[in-house]
Amino acid sequence: VLADRVGEKKMTLIGMGAFFAGCIVIGTGNFASALLGNLLAGFGYSATECIVTTILAKLPGAERNVNDSQCAFCVGAVLSPPLLKGLLREWGWRGAFLIPGAAFFLLFYPMAGLKLPHLEEKRREKAGKRRLSNVRILLLLTALMGGYGMIENGSGYYLEGLFSEHLGSGLGAAALSAFWVTMAFGRFLAGRRKPVSGDGKVRCADVGLAFLAVFFVLGILGFWKWGPAALAAAFFLGFFCAPLWPGLMLEAAKAYPQGTGTVIGIMNIAGAVGGAGSPAILGYVKGKA
Repeated sequence: VLADRVGEKKMTLIGMGAFFAGCIVIGTGNFASALLGNLLAGFGYSATECIVTTILAKLPGAERNVNDSQCAFCVGAVLSPPLLKGLLREWGWRGAFLIPGAAFFLLFYPMAGLKLPHLEEKRREKAGKRRLSNVRILLLLTALMGGYGMIENGSGYYLEGLFSEHLGSGLGAAALSAFWVTMAFGRFLAGRRKPVSGDGKVRCADVGLAFLAVFFVLGILGFWKWGPAALAAAFFLGFFCAPLWPGLMLEAAKAYPQGTGTVIGIMNIAGAVGGAGSPAILGYVKGKA
């Protein structure tokens, strides 16, 4: 909401600063300060992702921009565990926070110097026109994003346990890596397809087909008790999940062009609520099974 009123660049810098401060507080303090640092880092991370997505959705080539940014997100998820594993002997657990904090510090100055005059002009032009064009569409997109958050976080939370506990297989780590690698590849491909124009029906159809494919793959993971088949299912799960987050965000931005930051923030909340709920739901189902 603040990004739509004071500007995307200013709020991005605030988010980056909060994330950097949180990482430093966690990495250099004790247990009590780590709790405060987590709050700062969580706020900064979420604000930065929301507002950078808003900026990318407004720039020319929005589909490629958003898909490529989320491809980079997946690449980071794949590379960070082996990177940190190699550093933890000397850095301890603090390295897991000080390294990304330092990265945000280095990126702060290029972001501060970035010129986005056309975004500021659009914000001023539309300052008095912030009305949601279709509430029902936003409600549907929000519900779908909550479902996606449950799928992505549930997969990350329980995929390795599925292999070790229920399949008696040591392929869990490989399945988790396959999930993120294929999601990165799928988003890279999605960013290089022909841009969708018109009323967005093509993108909506793609999102719907991707959800159907995801549910089919989840069924294989749930009922086919064979390690190699489950590993292949995890591979395809990441690929079919790839277009969902960017596609839903782009549709939301189109539905509320006068307040893109606000609507993308709402969508991120929905994804976070779904992601936070999935471990509890999985634990409850597992306890009842």
